[in-house]
Amino acid sequence: MKTNLLNSKIEKSFREGYLKMSNIESALPRLLESVQILQKRQTSNESGVRFLATYDLLFRSVEIKLLHLGYTYATSPHKTFREFFSLFFQLPVSEHLTLEALSNIRHEVKKLGKEPSELAVKSILVYYQSSKGALSNE
Repeated sequence: MKTNLLNSKIEKSFREGYLKMSNIESALPRLLESVQILQKRQTSNESGVRFLATYDLLFRSVEIKLLHLGYTYATSPHKTFREFFSLFFQLPVSEHLTLEALSNIRHEVKKLGKEPSELAVKSILVYYQSSKGALSNE
């Protein structure tokens, strides 16, 4: 069931320009290098830096899954990321913030220099735990 939904979503996203074809051999090494840098940033003393690094790792985890299927983000990559995350990974229970809310917080942290709330930090870590396996060369 989920495979049919995933294939249907990929086809629709490709037709609408949200995904484009990609070559895993050329793109994966760059992505894995980016993952290593982001994982180092997760150890920062600054909560904003840790939050942004973890969000970017979630983003990369979906990108890696898409890459294994021959695709990558095209237009509206953060919207595309949010739509595909639940097709690849288990979503956290409801007391955690949604990916859309975390995406909005990411914008505030990155563009406005705000600190993420304790709930935002806890929520993003729960999402990260569910996606961690994708962050290696499968």
